[in-house]
Amino acid sequence: MASNGHRSVHAEPAKPLPHPRVPASTYCDLISTAGRFTEQFHVSALDEATDLGPWRIGISMKFLADCGLVSKISARGIYQPSRSAQEITRAWAIGRTEGLSALRADWQNLWFVRSARERLEQGSAPRVALRLKFLRQVRTRGHEKAVDRLLDLMVATGFLIEEPDGLVRWYEQDSTDSGSTTAHKGPTAEAGLGQHATAEQSQTGKPTSAAGSSCLPGPEADTPGGSDQNESTIPGPRREGESGPRPGSDVDVEKLLSAHLGMGEAWHMNPDEASAVHDHVTGLVAVLSAVSARAKRSEAPLKAELLVPLWSLATIAAMDRGAWLDTHRLIQQLGASAPLRKESMNN
Repeated sequence: MASNGHRSVHAEPAKPLPHPRVPASTYCDLISTAGRFTEQFHVSALDEATDLGPWRIGISMKFLADCGLVSKISARGIYQPSRSAQEITRAWAIGRTEGLSALRADWQNLWFVRSARERLEQGSAPRVALRLKFLRQVRTRGHEKAVDRLLDLMVATGFLIEEPDGLVRWYEQDSTDSGSTTAHKGPTAEAGLGQHATAEQSQTGKPTSAAGSSCLPGPEADTPGGSDQNESTIPGPRREGESGPRPGSDVDVEKLLSAHLGMGEAWHMNPDEASAVHDHVTGLVAVLSAVSARAKRSEAPLKAELLVPLWSLATIAAMDRGAWLDTHRLIQQLGASAPLRKESMNN
């Protein structure tokens, strides 16, 4: 029998994950509303309370059940709210801050909360590094978008605070003591979510549900994030439009990048420098890991002459950023005009 073309071919992940097609703001609305019921309820009743649509609610409920907020009673879409869900809803009725605080207290022992807290206990880290840690625990390919949605949800619920240059920190940490490569006055757990929440609302095309149940902060919670940013002496990851600091003309870049980092060098590092080295190396490993995975999934190998490494990291570091991007763009154009991979022998 032919398989259903719409059914996912990916195996179930080893850890519970939110549905990748459900925005974090939708989960926030459901979390704050599920405990409104005192007895069993149908998905349609939750739809009436939130106006999120029965289909979207239906594919969201498994994660809510995995997190202990509801339990499934019937395959016909009937659920029972947990006591903790009811307590969260009562706290949310007082205010958004109280609701999010109750949620974070209830979710302290969930796998992704414990994992993120452990990864960030020493200070800020790249979001891509936390993503890689989650993917290792999920242990099943094909759930990358669901992991991205989980990170979005952790930001929306205030577990993670986004910082400049793609870094995140744990919500209980003071940004000035987090070991971040960029010292700045960070927002509070709730106040730093405005930009993320606005993006979520634009994805759904819907306003937040009644009674302010969304995780989105209101105007009263707006706090300028990063406006009081101090200039850092340690370079962060380069962003578009920035050339970044350049090594001096008397610096042997090849020698610097080919040298092993020994105890002597580590001894002379200050905490910010050590943290910066760790964050950059972790991000580099994540990028190279993704590139390697894509290469392994390719149907045909590259031509032999293309497998010869052309640049070392030292060469890339010594190049002007514009020159490197021009080179990268030229390679893509060559790939579009002429096949860079061997022709399949099955033709």
